[in-house]
Amino acid sequence: MNNTLACDASSPMFPTLHHECTRVPVTALASCGALLIVAEGPFLRFHHAKDSRYISSKRVFKAQAVHGIRVFSEENAHIIKLVIWGGRLVRALEIHLAGQVGVQGLSLCFSNIAKASDWILDLAPRPKSLDDDSQYHKAACIAVTAHNALVQVEIEQRKSDTTQNTNGLDVSVFDLTSSSRSILYSAHLFWEDLDRVLVAAGTAFGEIIYWSWCDSIRDAPASRIHRVFLGHEGSIFGVQISKELPTECCQKLRRVVASCSDDRTIRIWDVSDVITSATTSEADDNDLEVLRTRHTGFTNEAFDSDEFNSSSCLAIGWGHLSRVWSVRFLEASPCNGSLLLQSAGEDATARTWELTPNPGNSANFPYKLLELDCAAHHSGKNLWSSVVSDVSTGVQQVIAGGSDSKVTATPLTRVLQAEKNLRGTIAEYTVNDILSWAQAAETGLDKTGLVQPPKSSKKAEFFRSYCFVDETSFLLTTNSGNVLIGTLSSTKVHNQSSLLSDSTLLDRLEDLSGYSVCTSGSRPGFAYVAGGSGNIYVYSKISATFTSLYAVGSKVGDIFAAELADSDGPGSTVLLVTLVGQGEARLLYVDPNCSTNIQRVVPIPVADSSTGSVITSMTYARASGRDFVMVGFRRGSIALFNVHNDEEGKHEATLLRVIDKAHGGEAVTSLTWQPSSEATGLGHLFSVGRDGRLCLHQLDSSANIVELVHDLALPFGPNIEGLYVQDGRLFIHGFSSKKWYLYDVTNEEEVMSIDTGGAHRSWTFRSHSSVGGTLVWTRASSMHICSQNGANHAVIRSGGHGREIKAVAVSPQGGSRSRQLIATGAEDTDIKIFQYAEKDFACRRTIRKHTTGIQHLQWSHDGEYLFSSGGCEECKASA
Repeated sequence: MNNTLACDASSPMFPTLHHECTRVPVTALASCGALLIVAEGPFLRFHHAKDSRYISSKRVFKAQAVHGIRVFSEENAHIIKLVIWGGRLVRALEIHLAGQVGVQGLSLCFSNIAKASDWILDLAPRPKSLDDDSQYHKAACIAVTAHNALVQVEIEQRKSDTTQNTNGLDVSVFDLTSSSRSILYSAHLFWEDLDRVLVAAGTAFGEIIYWSWCDSIRDAPASRIHRVFLGHEGSIFGVQISKELPTECCQKLRRVVASCSDDRTIRIWDVSDVITSATTSEADDNDLEVLRTRHTGFTNEAFDSDEFNSSSCLAIGWGHLSRVWSVRFLEASPCNGSLLLQSAGEDATARTWELTPNPGNSANFPYKLLELDCAAHHSGKNLWSSVVSDVSTGVQQVIAGGSDSKVTATPLTRVLQAEKNLRGTIAEYTVNDILSWAQAAETGLDKTGLVQPPKSSKKAEFFRSYCFVDETSFLLTTNSGNVLIGTLSSTKVHNQSSLLSDSTLLDRLEDLSGYSVCTSGSRPGFAYVAGGSGNIYVYSKISATFTSLYAVGSKVGDIFAAELADSDGPGSTVLLVTLVGQGEARLLYVDPNCSTNIQRVVPIPVADSSTGSVITSMTYARASGRDFVMVGFRRGSIALFNVHNDEEGKHEATLLRVIDKAHGGEAVTSLTWQPSSEATGLGHLFSVGRDGRLCLHQLDSSANIVELVHDLALPFGPNIEGLYVQDGRLFIHGFSSKKWYLYDVTNEEEVMSIDTGGAHRSWTFRSHSSVGGTLVWTRASSMHICSQNGANHAVIRSGGHGREIKAVAVSPQGGSRSRQLIATGAEDTDIKIFQYAEKDFACRRTIRKHTTGIQHLQWSHDGEYLFSSGGCEECKASA
């Protein structure tokens, strides 16, 4: 980063600061044609709408942050006119686009800066009449201010004094109505026709004032108040008026108003019976104007007229964890008579809602708000802005910006079609569905024995376990001992309701009745199944066989598979079989040339006193010519065993070391070995557990030295169930509350989130060759399948902290690093390491060690260590 200050030639003693990069909250967004515009403080950033590539940025105001952007004219595909406001300031912008939009192909022409009489809350361009010849040279917008007054913003083409050609824009502002004593926190404008605008105003004291203003050619301008809605228990932070609804929507509702508040609720109000065009006498108009201007928010229902007050609402929606900042109606065709909304709040989430009739009327509301989806792709607090972008590919996206300066895009096929889930279809099947499907495919089966569930309650038919064979098929077992193969559809059909194309019965075994476990092979095409009697079976997809592999003579607790790579030939599969109630486990080496043959069996001693007796994970490693088995236990410890030949030539496993309480007292659910050098025996052991943490231990197998080098608290949990490395990126997956997540640790991004009902159920997951995967799980005795290709959202601009930054430190120049690093600490307890490159900040690492806000950061003199301090007398050192 350049620390030098440029000097003005006319004033050599006074250096000047030049702005280079900004990371501030995103306060406004706009989608217009080929461009996506992002407001960051006083700056506008321009991106390609199609692929979100950055084009350029421009300062709009000197210091005032931009609060809103509206498109008021799109004369053709190459000229876009915007009006931008922030606080009391208003400015117009004309954008000329070249054929191929780029830095050189984007021409910006700003107007002067005009100042309104009050803080602007919302602005709406005035509709243009088809016979208005001045529409190409002059435009008008109506804005509502913080004291419930309307102002008009006029934008006119400036003409050159010497020629008739236009030369920029002129903006002027003048008042239309007088201010009232109402203090507004939010407002929304909606043009009902060419000369009448509807206003929904949310006050600081919990009222919603619904009124209109008319500027008819026949009559003098007049405003009318129609309703004052009561019911919120806090300030109104967001309101929106719907368009006129179709007659078949929501039991013939004609128009509604949505509101949100710091009471964490979203409410829907009915204004269908309001006739805004009704004529009144001049005396009535004066009374109505007095009523509009006298409201301070403290409404007394005993004195206010019932004609203008209503404490009832159509529906209430609960879901946000804190204050709700905005609510908007989504422009989508109503489905089954419903209406769709989206809200954003202080909890940094965007939630989608569906307004549907409530036939039972159990809660005294004629309608109900159902939460369809929750997008939590931002960190910290506050989601300030959102817009729907209709890109040229035909896929609409919800673009959202938060206080973490991050901008994300979520396809509407996921947000609006959450129940149909077009992008990641969820299919549901019962046991009888699968058995009947398999029965139809077989000709010589005893159909009676398959379809009818057993009469004994102990043998009630349900799904026991799942495991994937490869990316397109999985094995499942049922309680009565059925073993089946499910085949996933290879083609994605639009609006398809089924992800399963075929079901095949492999066998029905009595020793798998009542209890069975299964696991995927280390190589695609194989799966292993075991039951209560100790018999282990193998399924080979290539040969389409399901045969007996080995008998351990005792009830199998679980099976874990790992691959032993061999440079001389194909790698062999190693199975770790745990035995219930026994003091040992068995390590089975499968013959790579014959999948039904076991080459050798090695007992693994399990000492209950040091590690516990329940094994929950395993991985296999070969380093320095020796074989090692790493085993994770339910009590949170990890044991390292060396597999070798004893003096008599028998294979045995010797305990080398125990990493005690690697994950506290919680189960170690997954282990992965990444060798640094096979010759030296150095490598890293990745582990995750049900303590919600990812641990990284550096292992020197030759010297038997283990060192914890990284301990990361993950953003969800605590039930982290698996991890894997793909294309140089580390992914973890697991459960948090009622959802299952797939998370990209390297890029710190959520990839998948699925409502499964919680962690306590049978399930299996298989990653795709691309980002994404397929999840199979049991819920309410049914099997569910969800498959997703790609991430559930795209990142247009990466973010930073979601809370106030309290400390900054820049690493010293020189040393072992070629570039300086910038460390920031914030109230979100995170420390982020940024690198300044190509005129932007790139987050290289996030450190989560503190439990309180960061107060101070300091680099060591050589830049190798970063010291941090926070509340509760916390002081940490990071390398």
